[in-house]
Amino acid sequence: DTILDSARDMAKYRDRLPVKYIQIDDGWWNYWGDWEANEKFPQGMKALADSIKAEGFVPGIWLAPFGADKDSKLFKEHPECFIRDFGSDEPRVGAWGYYNIDYSVPYAREFLKKLIRTVTYDWGYEYLKLDIISDTIGPYKHSDPDFTAIKNYHEGMKIVNENVPDGTFILGCTVPLGHSVGYVDGLRVSCDIVGTWESLCNTFSAVLNRFFYHKHNFINDADCLIIRKSDGEDDECRLKCERNDTEIRSFISAAAASGGTIMFSDKMSLLTEQQIETLSYLFPIIGDSARPLDLMEGDIPGVLDMGI
Repeated sequence: DTILDSARDMAKYRDRLPVKYIQIDDGWWNYWGDWEANEKFPQGMKALADSIKAEGFVPGIWLAPFGADKDSKLFKEHPECFIRDFGSDEPRVGAWGYYNIDYSVPYAREFLKKLIRTVTYDWGYEYLKLDIISDTIGPYKHSDPDFTAIKNYHEGMKIVNENVPDGTFILGCTVPLGHSVGYVDGLRVSCDIVGTWESLCNTFSAVLNRFFYHKHNFINDADCLIIRKSDGEDDECRLKCERNDTEIRSFISAAAASGGTIMFSDKMSLLTEQQIETLSYLFPIIGDSARPLDLMEGDIPGVLDMGI
Protein backbone atom coordinates (compact mmCIF):
# COMPACT_ATOMS: atom_id res chain seq x y z
CA ASP A 1 0.00 0.00 0.00
CA THR A 2 2.84 2.39 0.81
CA ILE A 3 4.48 1.78 -2.56
CA LEU A 4 1.24 2.25 -4.49
CA ASP A 5 0.42 5.39 -2.49
CA SER A 6 3.85 6.72 -3.48
CA ALA A 7 3.20 5.89 -7.14
CA ARG A 8 -0.15 7.72 -7.03
CA ASP A 9 1.47 10.71 -5.35
CA MET A 10 4.19 10.78 -7.98
CA ALA A 11 1.55 10.64 -10.72
CA LYS A 12 -0.02 13.82 -9.31
CA TYR A 13 3.30 15.64 -9.71
CA ARG A 14 4.21 14.19 -13.10
CA ASP A 15 4.34 17.56 -14.84
CA ARG A 16 6.90 18.88 -12.37
CA LEU A 17 8.63 15.62 -11.43
CA PRO A 18 8.82 13.53 -14.64
CA VAL A 19 9.86 10.29 -12.95
CA LYS A 20 10.07 7.16 -15.12
CA TYR A 21 10.55 4.30 -12.64
CA ILE A 22 9.04 3.22 -9.33
CA GLN A 23 11.65 0.92 -7.79
CA ILE A 24 10.90 -1.43 -4.88
CA ASP A 25 13.96 -1.64 -2.66
CA ASP A 26 15.24 -4.19 -0.15
CA GLY A 27 12.62 -5.75 2.13
CA TRP A 28 10.04 -7.44 -0.13
CA TRP A 29 11.59 -10.91 -0.06
CA ASN A 30 11.17 -13.87 2.27
CA TYR A 31 14.67 -15.40 2.09
CA TRP A 32 17.70 -14.49 0.02
CA GLY A 33 18.01 -17.33 -2.46
CA ASP A 34 14.27 -18.02 -2.71
CA TRP A 35 13.17 -14.51 -3.72
CA GLU A 36 9.50 -14.95 -2.96
CA ALA A 37 7.27 -12.18 -1.62
CA ASN A 38 6.89 -11.95 2.15
CA GLU A 39 3.74 -11.20 4.16
CA LYS A 40 3.93 -7.48 3.40
CA PHE A 41 3.10 -8.27 -0.25
CA PRO A 42 0.22 -10.79 -0.10
CA GLN A 43 -0.78 -10.29 -3.76
CA GLY A 44 2.73 -11.08 -4.97
CA MET A 45 5.26 -9.09 -6.92
CA LYS A 46 3.66 -9.44 -10.36
CA ALA A 47 0.44 -7.82 -9.14
CA LEU A 48 2.44 -4.93 -7.71
CA ALA A 49 4.34 -4.46 -10.98
CA ASP A 50 1.03 -4.42 -12.86
CA SER A 51 -0.34 -1.78 -10.48
CA ILE A 52 2.75 0.39 -10.93
CA LYS A 53 2.34 0.17 -14.70
CA ALA A 54 -1.31 1.15 -14.35
CA GLU A 55 -0.17 4.41 -12.75
CA GLY A 56 2.00 5.12 -15.81
CA PHE A 57 5.40 4.13 -14.41
CA VAL A 58 7.96 1.43 -15.19
CA PRO A 59 8.40 -1.02 -12.28
CA GLY A 60 11.83 -1.76 -10.82
CA ILE A 61 12.98 -4.11 -8.08
CA TRP A 62 15.94 -4.80 -5.76
CA LEU A 63 17.77 -8.16 -5.81
CA ALA A 64 20.94 -9.55 -4.27
CA PRO A 65 21.53 -12.52 -6.60
CA PHE A 66 25.03 -13.47 -5.45
CA GLY A 67 24.05 -14.62 -1.96
CA ALA A 68 21.58 -16.90 -0.19
CA ASP A 69 20.19 -17.27 3.32
CA LYS A 70 20.89 -20.45 5.28
CA ASP A 71 17.12 -20.99 5.58
CA SER A 72 16.51 -20.73 1.83
CA LYS A 73 15.58 -23.74 -0.26
CA LEU A 74 18.61 -23.11 -2.45
CA PHE A 75 20.99 -23.43 0.49
CA LYS A 76 19.22 -26.38 2.11
CA GLU A 77 18.70 -28.41 -1.06
CA HIS A 78 21.79 -27.46 -3.08
CA PRO A 79 24.75 -26.84 -0.78
CA GLU A 80 27.04 -27.60 -3.72
CA CYS A 81 26.16 -24.18 -5.18
CA PHE A 82 28.28 -22.19 -2.74
CA ILE A 83 31.83 -20.93 -2.47
CA ARG A 84 34.03 -22.58 0.16
CA ASP A 85 37.02 -21.50 2.18
CA PHE A 86 40.31 -23.03 1.10
CA GLY A 87 40.91 -26.17 3.13
CA SER A 88 37.22 -26.57 3.95
CA ASP A 89 34.19 -28.28 2.45
CA GLU A 90 31.76 -26.02 4.31
CA PRO A 91 30.01 -23.21 2.41
CA ARG A 92 31.56 -19.84 3.19
CA VAL A 93 29.43 -17.20 4.87
CA GLY A 94 29.96 -13.64 3.60
CA ALA A 95 30.34 -10.37 5.45
CA TRP A 96 26.57 -9.80 5.65
CA GLY A 97 25.83 -13.29 7.00
CA TYR A 98 24.74 -14.70 3.64
CA TYR A 99 26.35 -17.56 1.76
CA ASN A 100 28.18 -16.80 -1.46
CA ILE A 101 26.84 -18.44 -4.62
CA ASP A 102 29.33 -20.16 -6.92
CA TYR A 103 28.34 -19.61 -10.55
CA SER A 104 30.83 -22.15 -11.80
CA VAL A 105 28.22 -24.76 -10.68
CA PRO A 106 25.70 -25.64 -13.43
CA TYR A 107 22.69 -25.71 -11.09
CA ALA A 108 23.59 -22.25 -9.73
CA ARG A 109 23.69 -20.87 -13.26
CA GLU A 110 20.26 -22.35 -14.00
CA PHE A 111 18.96 -20.94 -10.72
CA LEU A 112 20.05 -17.42 -11.67
CA LYS A 113 18.72 -17.73 -15.21
CA LYS A 114 15.30 -18.80 -13.90
CA LEU A 115 15.27 -16.06 -11.25
CA ILE A 116 16.05 -13.26 -13.70
CA ARG A 117 13.56 -14.49 -16.29
CA THR A 118 10.86 -14.82 -13.63
CA VAL A 119 11.41 -11.29 -12.31
CA THR A 120 11.52 -9.68 -15.76
CA TYR A 121 9.50 -11.75 -18.24
CA ASP A 122 6.94 -13.20 -15.80
CA TRP A 123 6.57 -10.45 -13.19
CA GLY A 124 7.25 -7.54 -15.54
CA TYR A 125 10.07 -5.60 -13.85
CA GLU A 126 12.15 -3.57 -16.29
CA TYR A 127 14.69 -2.12 -13.85
CA LEU A 128 16.92 -4.37 -11.74
CA LYS A 129 18.93 -3.03 -8.83
CA LEU A 130 21.56 -5.73 -8.13
CA ASP A 131 23.08 -5.16 -4.70
CA ILE A 132 25.43 -6.47 -1.99
CA ILE A 133 27.73 -8.05 -4.56
CA SER A 134 31.22 -7.07 -3.40
CA ASP A 135 30.34 -8.73 -0.06
CA THR A 136 29.12 -11.94 -1.69
CA ILE A 137 31.97 -12.65 -4.06
CA GLY A 138 35.41 -13.46 -2.75
CA PRO A 139 38.81 -15.04 -3.50
CA TYR A 140 37.82 -18.42 -2.17
CA LYS A 141 37.35 -21.94 -3.48
CA HIS A 142 34.99 -22.47 -6.40
CA SER A 143 33.81 -25.75 -7.91
CA ASP A 144 35.80 -24.86 -11.03
CA PRO A 145 39.39 -24.35 -9.81
CA ASP A 146 39.98 -21.82 -12.60
CA PHE A 147 37.29 -19.51 -11.20
CA THR A 148 38.18 -16.36 -9.28
CA ALA A 149 35.95 -13.83 -7.51
CA ILE A 150 35.92 -11.62 -10.60
CA LYS A 151 35.29 -14.51 -12.98
CA ASN A 152 32.38 -15.54 -10.74
CA TYR A 153 31.03 -11.98 -10.89
CA HIS A 154 31.38 -11.83 -14.67
CA GLU A 155 29.64 -15.19 -15.07
CA GLY A 156 26.70 -14.07 -12.96
CA MET A 157 26.37 -10.74 -14.74
CA LYS A 158 26.62 -12.43 -18.13
CA ILE A 159 23.67 -14.65 -17.17
CA VAL A 160 21.71 -11.59 -16.04
CA ASN A 161 22.35 -9.75 -19.30
CA GLU A 162 21.44 -12.75 -21.45
CA ASN A 163 18.11 -13.32 -19.72
CA VAL A 164 16.47 -9.90 -19.55
CA PRO A 165 14.24 -8.35 -22.23
CA ASP A 166 15.70 -5.63 -24.41
CA GLY A 167 15.50 -2.27 -22.71
CA THR A 168 15.85 -3.58 -19.15
CA PHE A 169 17.91 -1.17 -17.04
CA ILE A 170 20.54 -2.89 -14.87
CA LEU A 171 21.91 -0.96 -11.91
CA GLY A 172 24.96 -2.36 -10.11
CA CYS A 173 25.26 -1.48 -6.43
CA THR A 174 28.21 -2.40 -4.20
CA VAL A 175 29.99 -3.93 -7.15
CA PRO A 176 33.58 -3.71 -8.41
CA LEU A 177 33.53 -0.61 -10.60
CA GLY A 178 35.96 -1.39 -13.40
CA HIS A 179 34.82 -4.99 -13.75
CA SER A 180 31.20 -3.85 -14.19
CA VAL A 181 31.87 -2.00 -17.46
CA GLY A 182 29.79 -3.60 -20.19
CA TYR A 183 27.52 -5.42 -17.75
CA VAL A 184 25.52 -2.55 -16.21
CA ASP A 185 23.65 0.51 -17.43
CA GLY A 186 24.07 2.40 -14.17
CA LEU A 187 26.39 1.98 -11.21
CA ARG A 188 26.41 3.22 -7.63
CA VAL A 189 29.68 5.08 -7.32
CA SER A 190 29.27 6.08 -3.67
CA CYS A 191 28.45 4.81 -0.22
CA ASP A 192 24.84 4.68 1.04
CA ILE A 193 23.07 7.91 1.92
CA VAL A 194 22.07 8.32 5.56
CA GLY A 195 20.47 11.27 7.32
CA THR A 196 23.51 13.37 8.21
CA TRP A 197 25.63 16.09 6.58
CA GLU A 198 28.72 13.89 6.95
CA SER A 199 26.99 11.27 4.79
CA LEU A 200 26.49 13.81 2.01
CA CYS A 201 30.14 14.82 2.14
CA ASN A 202 31.28 11.20 1.85
CA THR A 203 28.80 10.41 -0.91
CA PHE A 204 29.48 13.36 -3.16
CA SER A 205 33.21 13.24 -2.62
CA ALA A 206 33.06 9.81 -4.28
CA VAL A 207 30.53 10.80 -6.95
CA LEU A 208 32.17 14.04 -8.08
CA ASN A 209 35.67 12.56 -8.02
CA ARG A 210 34.42 9.74 -10.27
CA PHE A 211 32.87 12.09 -12.84
CA PHE A 212 34.94 10.53 -15.64
CA TYR A 213 32.97 7.26 -15.54
CA HIS A 214 29.65 8.95 -16.19
CA LYS A 215 28.17 8.25 -19.66
CA HIS A 216 31.49 6.78 -20.79
CA ASN A 217 31.28 3.49 -18.90
CA PHE A 218 27.85 3.69 -17.23
CA ILE A 219 25.46 6.22 -15.70
CA ASN A 220 26.71 7.32 -12.29
CA ASP A 221 24.35 6.71 -9.37
CA ALA A 222 24.75 8.76 -6.17
CA ASP A 223 22.13 6.83 -4.14
CA CYS A 224 18.76 8.31 -3.32
CA LEU A 225 17.81 11.93 -2.75
CA ILE A 226 16.10 12.44 0.62
CA ILE A 227 15.16 16.04 1.40
CA ARG A 228 12.83 15.63 4.38
CA LYS A 229 13.71 16.86 7.83
CA SER A 230 13.03 15.15 11.14
CA ASP A 231 9.76 17.03 11.67
CA GLY A 232 8.40 15.57 8.42
CA GLU A 233 8.83 11.87 9.20
CA ASP A 234 6.48 9.10 10.28
CA ASP A 235 6.99 5.59 11.66
CA GLU A 236 7.69 4.17 8.17
CA CYS A 237 10.65 6.47 7.53
CA ARG A 238 13.73 4.35 7.99
CA LEU A 239 16.37 7.08 8.29
CA LYS A 240 16.32 9.87 10.84
CA CYS A 241 17.21 12.96 8.80
CA GLU A 242 19.10 15.69 10.64
CA ARG A 243 19.98 18.07 7.80
CA ASN A 244 19.14 21.78 7.83
CA ASP A 245 17.82 23.85 4.92
CA THR A 246 21.28 24.95 3.72
CA GLU A 247 22.55 21.37 3.75
CA ILE A 248 19.47 20.20 1.82
CA ARG A 249 20.06 22.86 -0.85
CA SER A 250 23.66 21.66 -1.11
CA PHE A 251 22.38 18.08 -1.42
CA ILE A 252 20.13 19.02 -4.33
CA SER A 253 22.90 21.01 -6.01
CA ALA A 254 25.33 18.10 -5.71
CA ALA A 255 22.73 15.66 -7.09
CA ALA A 256 22.18 17.93 -10.08
CA ALA A 257 25.93 18.35 -10.56
CA SER A 258 26.46 14.59 -10.63
CA GLY A 259 24.53 14.46 -13.91
CA GLY A 260 23.46 10.91 -13.06
CA THR A 261 20.48 9.08 -11.69
CA ILE A 262 17.96 11.12 -9.71
CA MET A 263 16.16 8.78 -7.33
CA PHE A 264 13.68 10.13 -4.78
CA SER A 265 13.23 8.16 -1.57
CA ASP A 266 11.00 10.47 0.45
CA LYS A 267 7.42 9.57 1.19
CA MET A 268 5.87 12.18 -1.08
CA SER A 269 2.77 12.61 1.08
CA LEU A 270 4.98 13.93 3.90
CA LEU A 271 6.63 16.65 1.81
CA THR A 272 5.40 20.22 1.76
CA GLU A 273 4.45 22.07 -1.40
CA GLN A 274 7.69 24.06 -1.11
CA GLN A 275 9.72 20.83 -0.88
CA ILE A 276 8.00 19.47 -4.00
CA GLU A 277 8.79 22.74 -5.77
CA THR A 278 12.41 22.44 -4.68
CA LEU A 279 12.65 18.95 -6.19
CA SER A 280 11.27 20.28 -9.46
CA TYR A 281 14.43 22.42 -9.84
CA LEU A 282 16.27 19.22 -10.78
CA PHE A 283 14.37 18.98 -14.07
CA PRO A 284 15.25 18.87 -16.85
CA ILE A 285 18.20 16.75 -15.72
CA ILE A 286 21.51 18.23 -16.86
CA GLY A 287 22.77 14.80 -17.86
CA ASP A 288 26.49 15.55 -17.94
CA SER A 289 28.61 15.39 -14.82
CA ALA A 290 30.24 18.53 -13.52
CA ARG A 291 34.03 18.61 -13.74
CA PRO A 292 35.79 19.40 -10.47
CA LEU A 293 38.29 22.22 -11.01
CA ASP A 294 39.93 21.66 -7.61
CA LEU A 295 40.34 17.91 -7.93
CA MET A 296 43.86 17.83 -6.48
CA GLU A 297 43.29 20.36 -3.71
CA GLY A 298 41.26 18.34 -1.22
CA ASP A 299 39.06 15.32 -0.65
CA ILE A 300 35.77 16.99 -1.51
CA PRO A 301 35.46 19.04 -4.73
CA GLY A 302 34.14 22.54 -4.09
CA VAL A 303 34.52 24.27 -7.47
CA LEU A 304 32.53 22.65 -10.25
CA ASP A 305 32.35 23.44 -13.95
CA MET A 306 28.91 22.53 -15.30
CA GLY A 307 29.84 23.41 -18.87
CA ILE A 308 27.03 25.95 -19.16
